Amino acid sequence: MPEILRREALYWKHAWRAAPGRLVVAWTLVLGIAASTFASIHATARLVGALERGAPAAELHRWLLLAVLAFALTPVLSALLQWAGASHQAAMTTDQLHRLGALADAPHGIAHLEDSERAGALTADLRSQFGLTATQMSWISLGIRAQGIAALAVLVQWSPWAALALLAGQLLLGQLFTRYVQIVQADLIEAESTERRHAGYLHGLLLDRSAGKEVRLFGLTDHLLAGHARIWRDAQQGVESRRNAAMWPALLGSLVTLATIGGTVAWVARQAWVGAADAQTVMAIIMALVGIVSLGPLGDLSAASARARLYAGRLEELETTAGEAAPRAARRPAAGAAAVHLDRVSFTYPGASAPTLRELSLEIPAGQSLAIVGVNGVGKSTLLKLLTGLHRPDAGTVRIDETDPGTDDAARQRVAVIFQDFARYHLSLRENVLLGAPTAREAGGEQADAAVGRALEAAASTALLDRIGSPDTPLDPGYEGGTDLSGGQWQRVALARALAAVEEGAGVLVLDEPTAALDVRVEAELFEQLLRAAGHLTTILVSHRLSSVRRAERIVVLGPEGIVEDGSHDELLAAGGEYARMFTLQASRFAGGAPASEETPDAH
Repeated sequence: MPEILRREALYWKHAWRAAPGRLVVAWTLVLGIAASTFASIHATARLVGALERGAPAAELHRWLLLAVLAFALTPVLSALLQWAGASHQAAMTTDQLHRLGALADAPHGIAHLEDSERAGALTADLRSQFGLTATQMSWISLGIRAQGIAALAVLVQWSPWAALALLAGQLLLGQLFTRYVQIVQADLIEAESTERRHAGYLHGLLLDRSAGKEVRLFGLTDHLLAGHARIWRDAQQGVESRRNAAMWPALLGSLVTLATIGGTVAWVARQAWVGAADAQTVMAIIMALVGIVSLGPLGDLSAASARARLYAGRLEELETTAGEAAPRAARRPAAGAAAVHLDRVSFTYPGASAPTLRELSLEIPAGQSLAIVGVNGVGKSTLLKLLTGLHRPDAGTVRIDETDPGTDDAARQRVAVIFQDFARYHLSLRENVLLGAPTAREAGGEQADAAVGRALEAAASTALLDRIGSPDTPLDPGYEGGTDLSGGQWQRVALARALAAVEEGAGVLVLDEPTAALDVRVEAELFEQLLRAAGHLTTILVSHRLSSVRRAERIVVLGPEGIVEDGSHDELLAAGGEYARMFTLQASRFAGGAPASEETPDAH
């Protein structure tokens, strides 16, 4: 019982937080339904009693009018409750989805999104709430239960003991059925967190546009369907046994409830037979017995109510374990380049047997352009994730202008970044660029247009705007008037987004394979332009194309044990070490006409 009360209190706390005014209106309607139901039972019984004793016409008309009005008012109030419930549902959904989205940044970083258990919980809760009407159906359920409370009030007037027995039977059945429903809902959400999430991914590939070509050309449809069916069957193991174990007590509770109702009916019939109960009393009890069933299980309505409370509890649990997100600070005005300091940094991915980085120290002076190179697996991209605060080091410190990027939002905003696996937002070109420039985005108008134009020009993307015709064109053919972009064009959009962030105050520009989809000549030209555009910034570049890396002022070569070489392009070539070997190998491949894809790949 304490757990049931805790969930109930938690649900209503969430309901009040989402929309207190709508909550008050809905509860007022619930109370109105209870009052109108009580009035309808009472007036109908009094009308029957008046007919039995041959009362005057005025009295008959009075009770008839009251009964008709009460009967008519109940469905009207129920309809208004559905409207109020839908309105409250909208507010609850908005509030809960906002809170669930905020959990993706609490704490800052992506470590919890890469954790299968926590990422599964977030995905499961999102899918279990979005598009459902649990809150609205809970209000409908309360409206029906209000009629049951009114019926119980009528029975108390006749026999408190009978009312207590009937109430106990209904509550017992309701709790047993609720327990069954909660097990069903918990199974669904738990499966969503693990196997069902994988099964959903496989099924989604059949409908995904980006995977559609390979799925059809490789004939993967049957394979994906078979995988979906196999994983779904695995997810269902144990589910039926748990549900059956909870269903049997609910069936026994039904027998108890049936016995209490049957016993009450038999007692009323006996009272009427011996003349101890008049027609008015019998009518009131019969109507009340019909209404008191509303206090028991309500099928889908009970399931929805249980789901709403289960979801509220899970959301509260996620918020409790996540901690608070970092405070949001306004983006700093442009303040020039920022220095970067890494002191004895170590990091190991969860589940990995060895650290990716071990006691790495690196100082990058403000305004320097630095390139990071190395073979696969030495941790170049991991280093960038630590630098941007997306992961926290296991040991050591990472600082930008003496501020920890993992804890201070202003410090994180000093970093503009484009990752190799950058996001391709299905938004307009304007929105794609302005995602990196919140000040211009919020200002709108000419200021936003100017920011978009400058960012596209800095990223050598003005030709892209000429091709699509308008910055408001959606960058997805699935929308009306939308268009798709090539890989190279998408990279220019991502570069423009990062450069828009630079204009609004970022002091460090991080480029993780930013031009992998461009040919070598275009890449060289773009790097020259980027270095000129970011000449006042600290620039950190990761690329496996050493023909572009050579343009950086300083080059650091990472190895399994940390930094193995550090110097300019000419200095490292003269040293004849690892960098010279990689550069000579790439140069020979270009001379032999090898494609760019055969170059030394990037390491993550």
